[in-house]
Amino acid sequence: MIRKKYILGILLAIFMVCAVVSAVDAVSAAKYKVIDKGTKYFDFYKKGDKDIKSVWKTQSNGKKIVANWKVYRSFGKKKYKLFSNIKITITKPSKTKFKTTYINYRTKYRPYSKNTSYNENIENLSLKSYYSEYYKINFRDL
Repeated sequence: MIRKKYILGILLAIFMVCAVVSAVDAVSAAKYKVIDKGTKYFDFYKKGDKDIKSVWKTQSNGKKIVANWKVYRSFGKKKYKLFSNIKITITKPSKTKFKTTYINYRTKYRPYSKNTSYNENIENLSLKSYYSEYYKINFRDL
């Protein structure tokens, strides 16, 4: 009889821990705010063809900026297919450096790749200013 109570107590404790962990994950994910998003069409082969579609969404939580950038391409038809799926993460590990991680997820047309680089903060920029000056422009102009 006592063993059944212990087993029930252990199962309830495990259930409570799982519930708390899942609630914390949901709260931490909600702290990201969208700071930039958009869609833009470009010509790649013929002028006026608009065969490249660029879609981006950038979120920030104050300590990290995460940009999801997808590039779609139409191959002769007007139906766009996912060509490239990139995730860019920017953090500021110290006052003088920015850490940028590019993850290019595998698609039918591009292989998986990951690259991390460190850039010196010469102009003493904040995280959002750095994003606006170097990345936001590239998303809009491809």
